[in-house]
Amino acid sequence: MDNAIQEQKDYITGLQAHLRDLRGQRDLFIKASSMQEQTEKLRQEAEKSRTDLDGAKKELASLQEKKRQAIQGTADSFVGKINAHLPTGEATFRIEDDGAVFIGLKEDGRERPYEGLSGGEKILFNSALVAALGAMFVIVEGAECDDANLARMMEKYAASQLQVILSTCHSPSKVGDAWKAVELC
Repeated sequence: MDNAIQEQKDYITGLQAHLRDLRGQRDLFIKASSMQEQTEKLRQEAEKSRTDLDGAKKELASLQEKKRQAIQGTADSFVGKINAHLPTGEATFRIEDDGAVFIGLKEDGRERPYEGLSGGEKILFNSALVAALGAMFVIVEGAECDDANLARMMEKYAASQLQVILSTCHSPSKVGDAWKAVELC
């Protein structure tokens, strides 16, 4: 009988150990189930964030286009005023999406930024830019301009209301009637 009681005690001990194992597995299952729920919830949140981001990108693109259109008329008018005084090429002016301002010269289908212009081109461009900004009086140091561009610049200024003093170390090949040449020795 002692043997039977011992067997029963061992059986109970075994059942209790098995019950602890089952409870441990149940806890792991509950944890795994909870992790799956959290994973699904995070996946849904990520999907919503992607959708929100796509919507924000579209809205940003729309706003940038509206800004570009709003600025374009003013930029075109400004470029037209610069071109009215520019002897060669066409001015380019735009405001980039990041707010940076691009200003340059387009000649022969090639656009170059202001920083890439030669000294003579900068003289021509600067004087046209100043005139476009509404100056009434301009002093131009034209030593780096070649004779042909100097003559074209003088023609452009002769047709405007702008008062110009043009200083150069070489005499232009021709001086129109609108100009008075003064030589200093």
